Amino acid sequence: MLGVDRVDTDWLRHQLFYCDPEWSADAPDGFDHWPYFLRQRVTISASPWPPPSPDDGQMLRHSATCDIVTGLTDLDRATAICTSLNRFSAGWAYVVEPSEGRIVAHTSVDCPAQWQLPILRWIDAALISMWHATAVAPALADAVGGEVAVSFPEGAAGARTEPHHLMTYADSLRARPEWVLAPLDRRWADLGQTAAILTGALDRPDDADDADEGRGFQIPLESMTLTGRMQEQLGLGHGFEARACRAAPADPDTDSDALANALNWLILAGEAPGVAGAWTVAEHGELVFRAFTMDFALEHMLAAGVVEGAPEVLATIALEVASGAAEMPEGLLADAPVQTEPELFQRDPTASELTAMGVLASLWQPSIDAVLTAMDGQVPAGSDRRLLLLPRPHPGSGVEPIVTWGSLDGGDGARLTTLALVGTAEDDARLLVCLQRSPSQPDYRIRAGVARGSSPAPAITDAIAELAWDPPIFVDLTGCPDALLPTVREAFAATAAEATAGSAETLPAEWLDEASSPAAVSAGAAQLRSAWNDVSYD
Repeated sequence: MLGVDRVDTDWLRHQLFYCDPEWSADAPDGFDHWPYFLRQRVTISASPWPPPSPDDGQMLRHSATCDIVTGLTDLDRATAICTSLNRFSAGWAYVVEPSEGRIVAHTSVDCPAQWQLPILRWIDAALISMWHATAVAPALADAVGGEVAVSFPEGAAGARTEPHHLMTYADSLRARPEWVLAPLDRRWADLGQTAAILTGALDRPDDADDADEGRGFQIPLESMTLTGRMQEQLGLGHGFEARACRAAPADPDTDSDALANALNWLILAGEAPGVAGAWTVAEHGELVFRAFTMDFALEHMLAAGVVEGAPEVLATIALEVASGAAEMPEGLLADAPVQTEPELFQRDPTASELTAMGVLASLWQPSIDAVLTAMDGQVPAGSDRRLLLLPRPHPGSGVEPIVTWGSLDGGDGARLTTLALVGTAEDDARLLVCLQRSPSQPDYRIRAGVARGSSPAPAITDAIAELAWDPPIFVDLTGCPDALLPTVREAFAATAAEATAGSAETLPAEWLDEASSPAAVSAGAAQLRSAWNDVSYD
Protein backbone atom coordinates (compact mmCIF):
# COMPACT_ATOMS: atom_id res chain seq x y z
CA MET A 1 0.00 0.00 0.00
CA LEU A 2 2.69 2.48 0.99
CA GLY A 3 4.89 1.45 -1.92
CA VAL A 4 8.05 1.89 0.16
CA ASP A 5 9.91 -0.31 2.61
CA ARG A 6 10.28 2.53 5.08
CA VAL A 7 8.45 5.83 5.39
CA ASP A 8 10.81 8.81 5.60
CA THR A 9 10.23 12.54 5.55
CA ASP A 10 11.63 12.95 2.04
CA TRP A 11 9.04 10.49 0.70
CA LEU A 12 6.27 12.18 2.68
CA ARG A 13 7.29 15.64 1.51
CA HIS A 14 7.68 14.92 -2.20
CA GLN A 15 5.71 11.76 -2.97
CA LEU A 16 2.70 11.91 -0.64
CA PHE A 17 2.14 15.53 0.44
CA TYR A 18 3.54 16.90 -2.86
CA CYS A 19 4.72 20.03 -1.09
CA ASP A 20 5.32 23.05 -3.30
CA PRO A 21 9.01 24.04 -2.99
CA GLU A 22 8.18 27.67 -2.27
CA TRP A 23 5.76 26.65 0.48
CA SER A 24 7.94 24.17 2.35
CA ALA A 25 11.23 24.33 4.22
CA ASP A 26 13.70 22.01 5.91
CA ALA A 27 13.30 21.48 9.65
CA PRO A 28 15.21 19.37 12.17
CA ASP A 29 14.35 15.71 11.46
CA GLY A 30 11.80 16.68 8.84
CA PHE A 31 10.12 19.62 7.15
CA ASP A 32 7.66 22.47 7.55
CA HIS A 33 4.97 23.03 4.96
CA TRP A 34 2.22 25.57 4.38
CA PRO A 35 -0.65 24.03 2.39
CA TYR A 36 -2.63 27.17 3.26
CA PHE A 37 -2.22 29.86 5.93
CA LEU A 38 -1.16 27.54 8.78
CA ARG A 39 2.15 25.73 9.23
CA GLN A 40 2.48 22.01 9.90
CA ARG A 41 5.79 20.47 10.98
CA VAL A 42 6.33 16.80 10.07
CA THR A 43 9.24 14.89 11.60
CA ILE A 44 10.54 11.35 11.92
CA SER A 45 13.23 10.81 14.53
CA ALA A 46 14.66 8.19 16.87
CA SER A 47 12.24 7.33 19.65
CA PRO A 48 13.39 7.18 23.28
CA TRP A 49 10.96 4.34 23.98
CA PRO A 50 12.05 0.69 23.85
CA PRO A 51 10.60 -1.61 21.16
CA PRO A 52 7.89 -4.10 22.17
CA SER A 53 10.40 -6.91 21.56
CA PRO A 54 14.10 -7.03 20.60
CA ASP A 55 13.20 -8.40 17.17
CA ASP A 56 11.24 -5.24 16.30
CA GLY A 57 14.36 -3.16 15.78
CA GLN A 58 14.71 0.58 16.31
CA MET A 59 11.71 2.60 17.43
CA LEU A 60 10.92 5.75 15.44
CA ARG A 61 8.80 8.72 16.43
CA HIS A 62 6.51 9.96 13.64
CA SER A 63 5.10 13.40 14.48
CA ALA A 64 2.96 16.09 12.82
CA THR A 65 2.07 19.35 14.58
CA CYS A 66 0.05 22.27 13.21
CA ASP A 67 0.07 25.70 14.88
CA ILE A 68 -3.52 27.03 15.00
CA VAL A 69 -4.09 29.81 17.57
CA THR A 70 -1.66 32.11 19.39
CA GLY A 71 -2.00 34.88 21.97
CA LEU A 72 -4.18 32.96 24.43
CA THR A 73 -5.21 34.93 27.49
CA ASP A 74 -7.80 32.63 29.12
CA LEU A 75 -6.00 29.29 29.27
CA ASP A 76 -8.74 27.57 31.29
CA ARG A 77 -11.40 28.40 28.70
CA ALA A 78 -9.14 27.34 25.84
CA THR A 79 -8.37 24.06 27.62
CA ALA A 80 -12.04 23.24 28.22
CA ILE A 81 -12.97 23.96 24.59
CA CYS A 82 -10.06 21.94 23.20
CA THR A 83 -10.95 19.01 25.47
CA SER A 84 -14.48 19.11 24.04
CA LEU A 85 -13.14 19.31 20.47
CA ASN A 86 -11.09 16.19 21.10
CA ARG A 87 -14.31 14.19 21.33
CA PHE A 88 -14.64 14.81 17.60
CA SER A 89 -11.07 14.48 16.33
CA ALA A 90 -9.76 11.52 14.33
CA GLY A 91 -6.32 10.48 15.47
CA TRP A 92 -5.01 13.87 16.59
CA ALA A 93 -5.41 16.07 19.66
CA TYR A 94 -6.08 19.78 20.03
CA VAL A 95 -3.54 20.73 22.69
CA VAL A 96 -3.12 23.95 24.67
CA GLU A 97 0.53 24.77 25.33
CA PRO A 98 0.37 27.08 28.38
CA SER A 99 4.00 28.22 28.21
CA GLU A 100 3.57 29.28 24.57
CA GLY A 101 0.02 30.59 24.89
CA ARG A 102 -1.04 28.68 21.80
CA ILE A 103 -3.19 25.81 20.50
CA VAL A 104 -1.81 23.14 18.19
CA ALA A 105 -3.17 20.03 16.49
CA HIS A 106 -0.82 17.14 17.13
CA THR A 107 -0.61 13.51 16.08
CA SER A 108 2.27 11.11 16.64
CA VAL A 109 3.11 7.44 16.80
CA ASP A 110 6.17 5.76 18.31
CA CYS A 111 6.67 2.39 16.62
CA PRO A 112 9.16 0.31 14.64
CA ALA A 113 9.66 1.36 11.03
CA GLN A 114 8.01 -1.79 9.66
CA TRP A 115 4.71 -1.34 11.52
CA GLN A 116 2.66 -0.16 8.56
CA LEU A 117 -0.81 -0.01 10.11
CA PRO A 118 -0.03 2.50 12.90
CA ILE A 119 2.01 4.55 10.41
CA LEU A 120 -0.83 4.53 7.88
CA ARG A 121 -3.27 5.72 10.53
CA TRP A 122 -0.82 8.46 11.56
CA ILE A 123 -0.43 9.63 7.94
CA ASP A 124 -4.20 9.92 7.49
CA ALA A 125 -4.47 11.74 10.83
CA ALA A 126 -1.73 14.17 9.77
CA LEU A 127 -3.50 14.95 6.49
CA ILE A 128 -7.00 15.26 7.92
CA SER A 129 -5.86 17.24 10.99
CA MET A 130 -4.32 19.88 8.72
CA TRP A 131 -7.60 20.30 6.85
CA HIS A 132 -9.66 20.20 10.06
CA ALA A 133 -7.44 22.72 11.87
CA THR A 134 -7.48 25.12 8.92
CA ALA A 135 -11.27 24.94 8.68
CA VAL A 136 -11.91 25.61 12.38
CA ALA A 137 -9.05 28.05 13.05
CA PRO A 138 -10.98 31.36 12.72
CA ALA A 139 -13.93 30.15 14.82
CA LEU A 140 -11.62 28.59 17.41
CA ALA A 141 -9.57 31.78 17.70
CA ASP A 142 -12.75 33.79 18.26
CA ALA A 143 -14.00 31.30 20.85
CA VAL A 144 -10.83 31.34 22.96
CA GLY A 145 -9.90 35.00 22.54
CA GLY A 146 -6.73 34.41 20.54
CA GLU A 147 -5.44 35.01 17.04
CA VAL A 148 -5.17 32.63 14.10
CA ALA A 149 -1.52 31.53 13.83
CA VAL A 150 -1.15 32.77 10.26
CA SER A 151 2.28 31.75 9.00
CA PHE A 152 4.43 31.65 5.88
CA PRO A 153 7.99 30.60 5.04
CA GLU A 154 10.93 32.95 5.28
CA GLY A 155 11.20 35.02 2.13
CA ALA A 156 7.51 34.82 1.22
CA ALA A 157 5.62 38.09 0.81
CA GLY A 158 2.79 36.88 3.00
CA ALA A 159 0.47 34.00 3.77
CA ARG A 160 -0.66 31.69 1.02
CA THR A 161 -3.91 32.85 -0.58
CA GLU A 162 -4.73 29.78 -2.70
CA PRO A 163 -4.81 26.44 -0.87
CA HIS A 164 -2.76 23.43 -1.91
CA HIS A 165 -4.74 20.43 -3.13
CA LEU A 166 -4.13 18.79 0.27
CA MET A 167 -6.87 21.06 1.56
CA THR A 168 -9.36 19.24 -0.69
CA TYR A 169 -8.30 15.80 0.54
CA ALA A 170 -11.16 15.43 3.00
CA ASP A 171 -13.69 17.08 0.70
CA SER A 172 -12.78 14.75 -2.18
CA LEU A 173 -13.81 11.81 -0.01
CA ARG A 174 -17.35 13.12 -0.16
CA ALA A 175 -17.48 12.27 -3.86
CA ARG A 176 -17.26 8.63 -2.84
CA PRO A 177 -20.50 6.68 -2.44
CA GLU A 178 -19.57 5.83 1.16
CA TRP A 179 -20.18 9.45 2.14
CA VAL A 180 -23.87 8.95 1.33
CA LEU A 181 -24.37 5.43 2.63
CA ALA A 182 -21.84 3.92 5.00
CA PRO A 183 -20.71 1.31 5.30
CA LEU A 184 -21.40 0.08 1.77
CA ASP A 185 -20.98 -3.46 2.99
CA ARG A 186 -21.00 -5.27 6.30
CA ARG A 187 -17.33 -5.98 6.74
CA TRP A 188 -16.81 -3.06 9.11
CA ALA A 189 -20.14 -3.42 10.90
CA ASP A 190 -19.97 -6.65 12.95
CA LEU A 191 -17.48 -6.25 15.78
CA GLY A 192 -18.04 -9.69 17.29
CA GLN A 193 -14.93 -11.13 15.61
CA THR A 194 -12.91 -8.08 16.63
CA ALA A 195 -13.94 -8.54 20.26
CA ALA A 196 -12.93 -12.22 20.09
CA ILE A 197 -9.48 -11.29 18.76
CA LEU A 198 -9.04 -8.70 21.51
CA THR A 199 -10.11 -10.92 24.39
CA GLY A 200 -7.63 -13.52 23.18
CA ALA A 201 -4.80 -11.02 22.80
CA LEU A 202 -5.55 -9.44 26.19
CA ASP A 203 -6.10 -12.79 27.90
CA ARG A 204 -9.67 -11.88 28.89
CA PRO A 205 -11.61 -14.69 27.20
CA ASP A 206 -14.87 -14.26 29.11
CA ASP A 207 -14.93 -10.51 29.62
CA ALA A 208 -16.19 -9.07 26.32
CA ASP A 209 -19.69 -7.59 26.49
CA ASP A 210 -21.58 -7.32 23.22
CA ALA A 211 -23.33 -4.05 22.49
CA ASP A 212 -25.98 -3.21 19.89
CA GLU A 213 -26.04 -6.58 18.13
CA GLY A 214 -22.36 -6.74 17.36
CA ARG A 215 -21.87 -3.06 16.51
CA GLY A 216 -19.96 -2.42 19.72
CA PHE A 217 -17.96 -4.17 22.41
CA GLN A 218 -16.77 -3.48 25.95
CA ILE A 219 -13.82 -5.24 27.60
CA PRO A 220 -12.97 -4.47 31.26
CA LEU A 221 -9.23 -4.49 31.96
CA GLU A 222 -7.26 -3.98 35.17
CA SER A 223 -6.96 -0.20 34.93
CA MET A 224 -9.40 0.73 32.17
CA THR A 225 -12.40 -0.32 30.11
CA LEU A 226 -11.77 -0.76 26.39
CA THR A 227 -14.75 -0.07 24.11
CA GLY A 228 -15.22 -0.05 20.36
CA ARG A 229 -18.08 1.03 18.16
CA MET A 230 -18.96 1.76 14.53
CA GLN A 231 -20.61 5.18 14.48
CA GLU A 232 -21.09 8.53 12.79
CA GLN A 233 -18.95 11.51 13.77
CA LEU A 234 -19.92 15.08 12.98
CA GLY A 235 -17.97 16.48 10.05
CA LEU A 236 -16.06 13.25 9.40
CA GLY A 237 -18.72 10.69 8.54
CA HIS A 238 -18.76 7.02 9.45
CA GLY A 239 -15.97 5.05 11.06
CA PHE A 240 -14.66 3.07 14.02
CA GLU A 241 -14.13 4.62 17.44
CA ALA A 242 -11.99 2.88 20.05
CA ARG A 243 -11.93 4.25 23.61
CA ALA A 244 -9.92 3.36 26.67
CA CYS A 245 -11.78 4.75 29.66
CA ARG A 246 -9.72 5.41 32.78
CA ALA A 247 -11.01 6.36 36.22
CA ALA A 248 -11.30 9.96 37.39
CA PRO A 249 -8.04 11.72 38.29
CA ALA A 250 -6.16 10.18 41.21
CA ASP A 251 -6.21 13.58 42.92
CA PRO A 252 -9.89 14.60 43.38
CA ASP A 253 -8.89 18.28 43.32
CA THR A 254 -7.45 17.95 39.80
CA ASP A 255 -9.44 19.57 37.02
CA SER A 256 -10.30 16.84 34.51
CA ASP A 257 -10.04 19.12 31.46
CA ALA A 258 -6.63 20.33 32.59
CA LEU A 259 -5.45 16.75 33.17
CA ALA A 260 -6.68 15.60 29.75
CA ASN A 261 -4.78 18.48 28.16
CA ALA A 262 -1.69 17.67 30.24
CA LEU A 263 -1.79 14.05 29.04
CA ASN A 264 -2.06 15.22 25.42
CA TRP A 265 0.86 17.58 26.05
CA LEU A 266 2.99 14.69 27.37
CA ILE A 267 2.49 12.92 24.03
CA LEU A 268 3.22 16.14 22.12
CA ALA A 269 6.42 16.71 24.10
CA GLY A 270 7.57 13.11 23.66
CA GLU A 271 7.34 12.43 27.38
CA ALA A 272 4.81 9.65 26.74
CA PRO A 273 4.73 7.24 23.77
CA GLY A 274 2.87 8.59 20.78
CA VAL A 275 -0.37 6.91 19.68
CA ALA A 276 -2.61 8.60 17.10
CA GLY A 277 -5.48 9.67 19.34
CA ALA A 278 -6.56 12.16 22.01
CA TRP A 279 -7.34 12.33 25.71
CA THR A 280 -10.68 13.87 26.59
CA VAL A 281 -13.21 13.82 29.46
CA ALA A 282 -16.35 11.69 29.63
CA GLU A 283 -19.64 12.48 31.32
CA HIS A 284 -18.75 11.46 34.89
CA GLY A 285 -15.25 12.92 34.89
CA GLU A 286 -13.44 9.79 33.77
CA LEU A 287 -10.52 10.28 31.40
CA VAL A 288 -10.91 8.74 27.95
CA PHE A 289 -8.20 8.11 25.39
CA ARG A 290 -9.97 7.79 22.04
CA ALA A 291 -9.20 7.31 18.38
CA PHE A 292 -11.74 7.64 15.57
CA THR A 293 -10.75 6.15 12.21
CA MET A 294 -12.86 7.02 9.18
CA ASP A 295 -14.07 4.33 6.80
CA PHE A 296 -11.70 5.37 4.02
CA ALA A 297 -8.71 5.16 6.38
CA LEU A 298 -9.84 1.69 7.46
CA GLU A 299 -9.87 0.73 3.78
CA HIS A 300 -6.31 2.06 3.41
CA MET A 301 -5.22 -0.15 6.29
CA LEU A 302 -7.02 -3.21 4.92
CA ALA A 303 -5.54 -2.69 1.45
CA ALA A 304 -2.03 -2.74 2.94
CA GLY A 305 -2.40 -6.50 3.22
CA VAL A 306 -0.55 -6.64 6.54
CA VAL A 307 -3.35 -8.47 8.38
CA GLU A 308 -5.93 -10.98 7.24
CA GLY A 309 -9.11 -8.92 7.27
CA ALA A 310 -11.31 -6.20 8.70
CA PRO A 311 -11.62 -7.63 12.26
CA GLU A 312 -7.83 -7.69 12.56
CA VAL A 313 -7.57 -4.05 11.39
CA LEU A 314 -10.05 -2.92 14.04
CA ALA A 315 -8.38 -5.03 16.72
CA THR A 316 -5.02 -3.44 15.88
CA ILE A 317 -6.48 0.04 16.40
CA ALA A 318 -8.13 -0.95 19.69
CA LEU A 319 -4.87 -2.45 20.98
CA GLU A 320 -3.04 0.77 20.06
CA VAL A 321 -5.59 2.77 22.05
CA ALA A 322 -5.32 0.47 25.07
CA SER A 323 -1.54 0.78 24.92
CA GLY A 324 -1.71 4.57 24.67
CA ALA A 325 -3.99 4.77 27.71
CA ALA A 326 -1.73 2.50 29.74
CA GLU A 327 1.59 4.21 28.96
CA MET A 328 1.09 7.25 31.17
CA PRO A 329 3.20 8.38 34.15
CA GLU A 330 2.10 6.79 37.41
CA GLY A 331 0.04 8.79 39.88
CA LEU A 332 -1.94 10.88 37.38
CA LEU A 333 -4.82 8.45 36.90
CA ALA A 334 -6.62 6.24 39.40
CA ASP A 335 -5.79 2.56 38.90
CA ALA A 336 -9.27 1.05 38.84
CA PRO A 337 -11.44 -0.37 36.06
CA VAL A 338 -14.27 1.83 34.83
CA GLN A 339 -17.68 0.32 34.11
CA THR A 340 -19.26 2.29 31.32
CA GLU A 341 -21.36 1.95 28.21
CA PRO A 342 -20.01 2.52 24.68
CA GLU A 343 -22.38 5.49 24.33
CA LEU A 344 -20.66 8.16 26.40
CA PHE A 345 -21.48 11.85 26.72
CA GLN A 346 -25.29 11.37 26.75
CA ARG A 347 -26.23 14.39 28.88
CA ASP A 348 -26.94 18.08 28.60
CA PRO A 349 -23.87 19.76 27.07
CA THR A 350 -21.76 22.19 29.07
CA ALA A 351 -20.99 25.73 27.91
CA SER A 352 -17.58 24.68 26.57
CA GLU A 353 -19.14 21.75 24.71
CA LEU A 354 -21.70 24.04 23.08
CA THR A 355 -18.90 26.39 22.07
CA ALA A 356 -16.95 23.46 20.63
CA MET A 357 -20.00 22.43 18.59
CA GLY A 358 -20.19 25.95 17.21
CA VAL A 359 -16.53 25.74 16.24
CA LEU A 360 -17.15 22.39 14.53
CA ALA A 361 -20.00 23.88 12.51
CA SER A 362 -17.41 25.87 10.58
CA LEU A 363 -16.54 22.59 8.84
CA TRP A 364 -19.81 22.54 6.93
CA GLN A 365 -21.56 25.90 7.32
CA PRO A 366 -19.64 27.63 4.48
CA SER A 367 -20.86 25.06 1.97
CA ILE A 368 -24.46 25.41 3.17
CA ASP A 369 -24.16 29.20 3.01
CA ALA A 370 -22.70 29.03 -0.50
CA VAL A 371 -25.55 26.90 -1.80
CA LEU A 372 -28.25 28.98 -0.11
CA THR A 373 -26.69 32.24 -1.25
CA ALA A 374 -26.43 30.96 -4.82
CA MET A 375 -30.20 30.54 -4.91
CA ASP A 376 -30.85 34.26 -4.64
CA GLY A 377 -34.54 33.47 -4.68
CA GLN A 378 -34.32 31.04 -7.60
CA VAL A 379 -33.22 27.46 -8.07
CA PRO A 380 -30.13 27.43 -10.31
CA ALA A 381 -30.27 25.22 -13.37
CA GLY A 382 -28.07 22.17 -13.76
CA SER A 383 -25.73 20.47 -11.38
CA ASP A 384 -23.95 22.28 -8.58
CA ARG A 385 -20.79 20.44 -7.52
CA ARG A 386 -20.54 22.55 -4.38
CA LEU A 387 -23.11 20.16 -3.00
CA LEU A 388 -20.20 17.75 -2.64
CA LEU A 389 -18.97 19.99 0.19
CA LEU A 390 -22.15 19.52 2.18
CA PRO A 391 -21.78 17.44 5.33
CA ARG A 392 -23.01 13.91 5.47
CA PRO A 393 -26.84 13.98 5.63
CA HIS A 394 -27.62 14.24 9.34
CA PRO A 395 -30.27 16.33 11.15
CA GLY A 396 -27.66 17.96 13.38
CA SER A 397 -25.68 19.30 10.44
CA GLY A 398 -28.39 21.21 8.57
CA VAL A 399 -28.62 18.45 5.95
CA GLU A 400 -31.68 16.34 6.73
CA PRO A 401 -31.72 12.93 5.02
CA ILE A 402 -34.91 11.71 3.36
CA VAL A 403 -34.09 8.57 1.39
CA THR A 404 -31.16 6.78 -0.26
CA TRP A 405 -31.48 4.04 -2.86
CA GLY A 406 -29.17 1.96 -5.01
CA SER A 407 -29.67 0.86 -8.60
CA LEU A 408 -27.86 -1.29 -11.13
CA ASP A 409 -28.23 -0.76 -14.86
CA GLY A 410 -26.41 -1.55 -18.06
CA GLY A 411 -25.05 1.95 -18.56
CA ASP A 412 -23.25 3.22 -15.49
CA GLY A 413 -23.39 -0.16 -13.83
CA ALA A 414 -24.05 1.29 -10.38
CA ARG A 415 -25.88 4.32 -9.05
CA LEU A 416 -26.44 5.59 -5.53
CA THR A 417 -28.97 8.40 -5.04
CA THR A 418 -29.78 10.44 -1.95
CA LEU A 419 -32.46 13.07 -1.49
CA ALA A 420 -31.94 15.48 1.40
CA LEU A 421 -33.22 18.84 2.66
CA VAL A 422 -30.62 21.56 3.21
CA GLY A 423 -31.18 24.55 5.45
CA THR A 424 -31.03 25.80 9.01
CA ALA A 425 -33.61 26.91 11.53
CA GLU A 426 -32.93 30.55 10.64
CA ASP A 427 -33.56 30.12 6.92
CA ASP A 428 -36.85 31.13 5.33
CA ALA A 429 -36.57 28.27 2.85
CA ARG A 430 -34.92 24.91 2.48
CA LEU A 431 -33.53 23.21 -0.59
CA LEU A 432 -34.32 19.71 -1.78
CA VAL A 433 -31.02 18.42 -3.16
CA CYS A 434 -30.09 15.27 -5.03
CA LEU A 435 -26.65 13.73 -4.51
CA GLN A 436 -26.30 11.04 -7.15
CA ARG A 437 -23.13 8.98 -7.30
CA SER A 438 -22.25 6.93 -10.36
CA PRO A 439 -18.88 5.95 -11.88
CA SER A 440 -19.38 7.94 -15.08
CA GLN A 441 -22.04 10.60 -14.49
CA PRO A 442 -22.28 11.85 -10.91
CA ASP A 443 -24.92 14.52 -10.44
CA TYR A 444 -25.26 17.03 -7.60
CA ARG A 445 -28.44 18.93 -8.24
CA ILE A 446 -30.68 21.36 -6.42
CA ARG A 447 -34.12 19.99 -7.17
CA ALA A 448 -36.40 22.61 -5.65
CA GLY A 449 -36.81 25.30 -3.06
CA VAL A 450 -39.21 24.56 -0.20
CA ALA A 451 -40.66 27.50 1.70
CA ARG A 452 -40.53 27.25 5.48
CA GLY A 453 -43.82 25.76 6.63
CA SER A 454 -44.54 24.20 3.24
CA SER A 455 -44.41 20.48 2.60
CA PRO A 456 -41.60 19.13 0.41
CA ALA A 457 -43.80 16.14 -0.51
CA PRO A 458 -44.64 17.23 -4.10
CA ALA A 459 -40.97 17.90 -4.92
CA ILE A 460 -39.95 14.55 -3.37
CA THR A 461 -42.58 12.70 -5.41
CA ASP A 462 -41.39 14.36 -8.62
CA ALA A 463 -37.74 13.60 -7.87
CA ILE A 464 -38.38 9.92 -7.16
CA ALA A 465 -40.54 9.60 -10.27
CA GLU A 466 -37.73 11.03 -12.40
CA LEU A 467 -34.75 9.31 -10.79
CA ALA A 468 -36.04 5.88 -9.74
CA TRP A 469 -37.03 4.76 -13.22
CA ASP A 470 -36.30 1.12 -12.37
CA PRO A 471 -37.14 -0.50 -9.02
CA PRO A 472 -33.96 -0.13 -6.94
CA ILE A 473 -32.08 -3.06 -5.45
CA PHE A 474 -32.41 -1.47 -2.01
CA VAL A 475 -34.02 1.56 -0.38
CA ASP A 476 -32.61 3.02 2.85
CA LEU A 477 -35.37 4.70 4.87
CA THR A 478 -33.58 4.77 8.23
CA GLY A 479 -33.11 8.55 8.26
CA CYS A 480 -36.44 9.49 6.70
CA PRO A 481 -38.59 11.78 8.88
CA ASP A 482 -41.81 10.08 9.97
CA ALA A 483 -43.92 12.80 8.36
CA LEU A 484 -42.39 12.09 4.95
CA LEU A 485 -42.42 8.28 5.05
CA PRO A 486 -45.91 7.97 3.46
CA THR A 487 -44.90 10.29 0.62
CA VAL A 488 -41.70 8.37 -0.08
CA ARG A 489 -43.44 4.99 0.05
CA GLU A 490 -46.25 6.10 -2.26
CA ALA A 491 -43.79 7.63 -4.73
CA PHE A 492 -41.74 4.43 -4.94
CA ALA A 493 -44.87 2.30 -5.27
CA ALA A 494 -46.07 4.47 -8.15
CA THR A 495 -42.76 4.38 -10.03
CA ALA A 496 -42.46 0.61 -9.53
CA ALA A 497 -45.98 0.06 -10.84
CA GLU A 498 -45.22 2.17 -13.90
CA ALA A 499 -41.90 0.42 -14.52
CA THR A 500 -43.48 -3.04 -14.48
CA ALA A 501 -46.72 -2.15 -16.26
CA GLY A 502 -47.37 -4.44 -19.19
CA SER A 503 -44.40 -6.69 -18.41
CA ALA A 504 -44.52 -10.36 -17.59
CA GLU A 505 -42.75 -9.69 -14.31
CA THR A 506 -44.72 -7.85 -11.64
CA LEU A 507 -43.50 -6.85 -8.22
CA PRO A 508 -45.25 -8.13 -5.09
CA ALA A 509 -47.15 -5.59 -3.03
CA GLU A 510 -44.62 -5.85 -0.22
CA TRP A 511 -41.54 -5.33 -2.43
CA LEU A 512 -40.66 -1.98 -0.82
CA ASP A 513 -40.76 -3.51 2.68
CA GLU A 514 -38.35 -6.18 1.48
CA ALA A 515 -36.11 -3.69 -0.36
CA SER A 516 -35.85 -1.45 2.71
CA SER A 517 -35.16 -4.22 5.24
CA PRO A 518 -31.74 -4.14 6.95
CA ALA A 519 -30.77 -7.37 5.20
CA ALA A 520 -31.68 -5.97 1.77
CA VAL A 521 -29.84 -2.70 2.41
CA SER A 522 -26.74 -4.60 3.52
CA ALA A 523 -26.81 -7.07 0.62
CA GLY A 524 -27.69 -4.42 -1.96
CA ALA A 525 -24.97 -2.08 -0.75
CA ALA A 526 -22.39 -4.86 -1.05
CA GLN A 527 -23.64 -5.62 -4.57
CA LEU A 528 -23.41 -1.95 -5.48
CA ARG A 529 -19.88 -1.75 -4.16
CA SER A 530 -18.74 -4.73 -6.23
CA ALA A 531 -20.20 -3.06 -9.32
CA TRP A 532 -18.36 0.18 -8.57
CA ASN A 533 -15.49 -1.11 -10.66
CA ASP A 534 -13.58 2.14 -11.12
CA VAL A 535 -13.26 2.86 -7.40
CA SER A 536 -10.11 1.60 -5.71
CA TYR A 537 -8.32 2.21 -2.41
CA ASP A 538 -4.98 0.93 -3.71
